Amino acid sequence: MLRRIAALALPALGAAVLHWPSIASAQQTYASFREVDFFYSQRPEVFRELWQDAKTQTVRVAVLGDSQETSPGSHGFQYIPLLNYEMWKRFGNSPETPVVGCFYYGSSPPANWLLAGQCAAPGPTATRLNATQILPNARPMAFSTLNSATNITGGNRGQLTLLQHDANGADASAGIPTDVSYFNTSGVVKARIYAATHPASGEIAYQARPNASAAPSYSAAATSSGTLTLGLQSPTFEIKSGETDALEFNGNHYMGLEVFGSSDSALTDIVGLRFVNETHPEGVVVDNFSLGGYTASRFLSQHANAGAMFAAFGFHAAIIHYGANEGGSVSAAQFKSDITTVISRVRGWVGDSNFPIILIADVYENGLTTAQTAVYDRYVGAQLSIAQADPNVMVINARRLMEDIGWNATSGRSAEFLVDRVHYTGLGAQKLSAAAVAAMMGEIRVNDCPSDPGAVTLQSSMTLVVELGGTTACTNHGQLTVAQALTLNQPTLKVDLKEGFTPKTGDTFKLLSFASLTGTFASLSLPELPSGLSWNTDELYTTGTIAVEATPDPPATSPPPAAEPGTGNASGNGSQTVSSGGGGSANYFFLVLLGLTALLRKLVKISVAPFRTRARHTFVGQ
Repeated sequence: MLRRIAALALPALGAAVLHWPSIASAQQTYASFREVDFFYSQRPEVFRELWQDAKTQTVRVAVLGDSQETSPGSHGFQYIPLLNYEMWKRFGNSPETPVVGCFYYGSSPPANWLLAGQCAAPGPTATRLNATQILPNARPMAFSTLNSATNITGGNRGQLTLLQHDANGADASAGIPTDVSYFNTSGVVKARIYAATHPASGEIAYQARPNASAAPSYSAAATSSGTLTLGLQSPTFEIKSGETDALEFNGNHYMGLEVFGSSDSALTDIVGLRFVNETHPEGVVVDNFSLGGYTASRFLSQHANAGAMFAAFGFHAAIIHYGANEGGSVSAAQFKSDITTVISRVRGWVGDSNFPIILIADVYENGLTTAQTAVYDRYVGAQLSIAQADPNVMVINARRLMEDIGWNATSGRSAEFLVDRVHYTGLGAQKLSAAAVAAMMGEIRVNDCPSDPGAVTLQSSMTLVVELGGTTACTNHGQLTVAQALTLNQPTLKVDLKEGFTPKTGDTFKLLSFASLTGTFASLSLPELPSGLSWNTDELYTTGTIAVEATPDPPATSPPPAAEPGTGNASGNGSQTVSSGGGGSANYFFLVLLGLTALLRKLVKISVAPFRTRARHTFVGQ
């Protein structure tokens, strides 16, 4: 079941206490990224259950990272929306938007996932929250009313946030289609607004501004309004939230909401808001609390008291995405210590020592020295050692996954994936987000030709998904190439058809290339083929190839010869018992069995694990 996190009073955490590594730890040599599996978790069922919950409930995942993950406001404007888009592709719904505060973002600069916003002057003043109480990239501000002639701020603008359910403002280079409603606007749509308590606080006021345009506009007519009375005037610091009434679109395509304070004479510290659909709660939302230039240690030093804010948002898991700014200048042992402390802090904030954590290794970056590269290469090994000791941590070796598609120093292709030394191009963000979300689901998806120069082991927790869109490897269909040994410790092989492709008789697909192979898949999941065709997997473990062939017709049969006197007995119910010595009848009976077997193989979908053998195995499409 999902962990329900209520708004919490801020615990007296104080400054972070870093757990400096022991001498033994400092001397430990961590595995290089080439020696770490594509992903690892002691208990993969922890994460499977999380995604299972998302089929019926909302699962919220927080991201802590640096500028590569910062959106809105920095270079995560492709990657973070794409993480959400990849989640939508799996669950078919985005049940909530991320939480966003007082920002200007939209078509230019690019929008956040399903949101665009303005926070115009004259409007709010600086928040009264202490900087350590605020999560990275959160933008709380202090608002009074919109009555500029009488209120204490002189402002007449609130935080205006627009629901872009079709991702209309996403950067075009992300490649996210804009003709899809990712957030279902049918049913009950509300906004959940977050604000901080203060001894002299007003409450929250709002007004709906539905709009035909995809850009937020203060001039859009206000159609409804309300006040949330949350008891924000309090000496005890908390982050509280309340929900608006159901928001009516009134025939408009988009919904804008302006939020502000309820009092002319008192300020309200509004943290931000998210749109929610109460009728369609299923799916995953990825929230981002990252900031440019950040490292794990900087997060620890500057956000010691942000627990009330983090807990109020109700997360069910967190992604920790540091490493690029450490850049080999911090030892692997120190990196491990910092990441371990971040995990401990986050779990302390939500009061759950088993809170799931996903560690995503940062990818190849240009400009590191040889010495820095040698250290940077071992950051994922340091993360692996955390997961080996903690059953609720997953490590995704995005570094290796991306290196294998050419995102490295030697392929001559790094410019395809990096727009500068470290930030991603649209293509880079697409590839990384797809691989990261697939790994979270236990999958390694192959739709081109990843080529690993070493030895690869696929564990039983992994599903290798190969996409087929034609018969030419790397151009039309995926192929996993392993320069050394490929070891199959009973993973699953799943083959998907894409782009309307339908295989035909004689088509062959080389899915695997390897120097040597040990082990087998636990099971095969092959797409259904047209009537009369079946899959042949005879060469899967020898050449890495599967093929399509015509299903053999059942053997012809002939009527049984007449029984000779004394060779059979008639029973009272009309059945005939055939003697085992009657050669003609026995042969007929054997032919009938063969025919029935062939017919059943043609009609029944078979899903069995193949054995590595020289004998012929034909699998009917499933």
